[in-house]
Amino acid sequence: MLRNNRGGFSLIELLVAMAIFAFLLALAIPAFSGWLQNMQIRNAAESIQNGLQQARTEALRRNTTVRFQLTTSVTNSCAISTGQANWVVNLGSSTTNDPTGQCGAVMPATVSQWIATNAPFILQTFSASGSPNVVAASNGGAANWLVVFGSLGQVVWPTASSTQWDLSNPTGGACASASGPMTCMRILVSNNGRIRMCNPNLASGTPQGC
Repeated sequence: MLRNNRGGFSLIELLVAMAIFAFLLALAIPAFSGWLQNMQIRNAAESIQNGLQQARTEALRRNTTVRFQLTTSVTNSCAISTGQANWVVNLGSSTTNDPTGQCGAVMPATVSQWIATNAPFILQTFSASGSPNVVAASNGGAANWLVVFGSLGQVVWPTASSTQWDLSNPTGGACASASGPMTCMRILVSNNGRIRMCNPNLASGTPQGC
């Protein structure tokens, strides 16, 4: 007599498999969460680096001074940042065309001529909404939230020293340099206009170290 064997799992086997899956998921969630928090830092740092490079390129192309500043937002309620990673690029110097309160004035690229002829002459804005937990710390005073590139690509403001912004994510934890889980990043802008992103936890002699 042939026995009719039916494939499939018993209830006990299914419960055991679900328990193992739940255990593995519980182990993976913290690691995945930490990866996401680290990615916020990386994304914010790359966007700031790209914005600075664009500002320098525009200064060279237009043969004039171009501002880059971190701002609290990119709406008309914006102010010069005290820690956020949003940014605005516009025509102007350290004393002219401050976009504070006018960051929402940027127009679509199809009317770029309007942008170039109407104050505050905003060329581009970037919202750090994708990295809401990232905090930017300056190595100096409020002036260091603003970098102005000259027509030769050099930094004409601030004049005293190079600019440094440290990007961290307190929500994810302390930086690796403080024995925490976060890979914090640093943006450096030298007086000659060199823009660099580096990892302050790595030795200065290494390619990505500060």
